[in-house]
Amino acid sequence: MEFSFEYIINYIANENIDFIAIVTSNWHAVGVDAFLYDLYKENNRKLKGVIIVNYHFKNGYCINENDFVCTKFSQVKFFYLKNLKFNLKGSLQGFSNLLLSKNKSKKVIHIIYVIEPSFSSFMYFKDKFVSKKYIPKYILIDEGFGTYASKKSWKSVLTQECNFRYSFQPIIRIYFIKTFLSILRRFFFNIFPLEKRFIFKKRSNKLIPNQKTIESYKSVLNIRNEKLNIKYNENENFIILATSVLSEYNIIPLDIEIMIINKITSILRSKGILTIIKPHPRELNGKYSSINMHKVKILDNNFPLEYLLSRLNPICIIGYASTALVNAKVFYGIDSIDISNIVYQQSRNKSLEIGAADFKKLTKDLVFSVSDLSEIEEYLEHNFNL
Repeated sequence: MEFSFEYIINYIANENIDFIAIVTSNWHAVGVDAFLYDLYKENNRKLKGVIIVNYHFKNGYCINENDFVCTKFSQVKFFYLKNLKFNLKGSLQGFSNLLLSKNKSKKVIHIIYVIEPSFSSFMYFKDKFVSKKYIPKYILIDEGFGTYASKKSWKSVLTQECNFRYSFQPIIRIYFIKTFLSILRRFFFNIFPLEKRFIFKKRSNKLIPNQKTIESYKSVLNIRNEKLNIKYNENENFIILATSVLSEYNIIPLDIEIMIINKITSILRSKGILTIIKPHPRELNGKYSSINMHKVKILDNNFPLEYLLSRLNPICIIGYASTALVNAKVFYGIDSIDISNIVYQQSRNKSLEIGAADFKKLTKDLVFSVSDLSEIEEYLEHNFNL
């Protein structure tokens, strides 16, 4: 059920809240679960809070309360918010209220955002009762590879997104707004405490695992695994093929995407390997109904790949420039193969080219990248004698 922003503010004002989380995807849900689990252990009690599920501009609501495990160790009220328009006046008013209501006894409220805090978060404090009651502490969680992508990659993605969403507006206007908000963010958020809970630290174009955060994520992934019921022969060699929203986002046509999948499963089949296909949560149901299903198993798409990896022991993971490929290696020591260069050869999508190059550069010590499917055979022969 959708709620107005004013209703949510009223709820926060009238309840004794410890946290607010603003999320869109399954991976965001895992990040929220991990933080709240740590908070639960630190305080030795169930904390109370609000989780706001945002509407995805292409796919609508991608997650719901069933995608979280934090309800086991937190008291959570879920809200679904479709169209929150940025209000500069309301945000400035909220910021001003916070500065004017200095009170050391105010309750700390953890505001959980993905990658970076939003200036619109100050709108929660435009209600003077809320600003007198709470002081914010910002918690930033992992977005996935986008957390570590270069400015060039982000600019490419933004251009593509603007063309999709704002074809009637000059793209230069969108860039201006983003730049303006970035400047505001650097100024205003230096005043309040902020904690980054990313999976990696980026140093000199290398990803350095943040082991403390990884252990938090693994703890809640293990809890979630209790709900999974996947049947397979434990004595059979298998590889997980993590697919993506390629045709859905018009990166390549569906028939080309299916062709790539069929070629990969054929290679694995010839080596006696079962292919377990794990679709991306935003892929269309029934998308792979036309592929050859011999020695192929297709899983549901309503959970992140990481949920599987503490229970299953695949030979390796194959996928497209996905954070899950890196996580497989640093969470569980599972090898991964990136095939995004093969997809680019079929699409010539500029955004994909930039993103794939960025991913390869940052993950070269963690993920094996191929430009031809024959390299998958060579990799399996060399590393696993298959």
